[in-house]
Amino acid sequence: MIQLLLSAATLRRALLCSGVALALVLSGCAWTKTPVNITLTPGINQLLDASAKSTLRIGEIKDERFASDPRVVWQKANAYGKTTGAYVAQVPMAELLREALEKALLRNEFKVATNGAVYELGMRIQESRQETIQMGLISSKATVALSVRFELLEAATGKSVWRDTFIGRSEDKLGMSVVAFVERNFKAAAEDVLRQLIVDKSFRQNFL
Repeated sequence: MIQLLLSAATLRRALLCSGVALALVLSGCAWTKTPVNITLTPGINQLLDASAKSTLRIGEIKDERFASDPRVVWQKANAYGKTTGAYVAQVPMAELLREALEKALLRNEFKVATNGAVYELGMRIQESRQETIQMGLISSKATVALSVRFELLEAATGKSVWRDTFIGRSEDKLGMSVVAFVERNFKAAAEDVLRQLIVDKSFRQNFL
């Protein structure tokens, strides 16, 4: 019995240490900027009704994260917290998400206009983070999240007619390279945010 208790305690300690180690591994070299290639191609298919009339333009895309660089996808960390290191995209995150938002809107037959639009859609990037690490004896998983707030305004008056915050998530097995993990899962989380926007009934109702 004593031997079994010792074995269980040893296993718990090993899993705890592994969890800390995995968190550090996911952060890579904590003080450097590591380039990642992020390409967002939202494959959402929730077309507006053909009778949709109202048009919109894309307004300000504001990055509200406390990031060391506007290109930051994910700030790195060590055992003491976040560092100046980060995984960085080829362009600022606001630019990446703006382009992806326009693609998602056009793909689903929203009428996007530069001039004379009825509405203006703004976006605030609030947070990108590693949420959880699930340790297993055979395999382990990590979940990443991206939080974005959208607001729809009357273009002529600036009056807010709709707003909401969506959190996109992606869970994946660990074992691939850290760069590959960041690229694949940030892409999935970002596209999940856009999917939630496009299918939201209250948002869509403004264009019918």
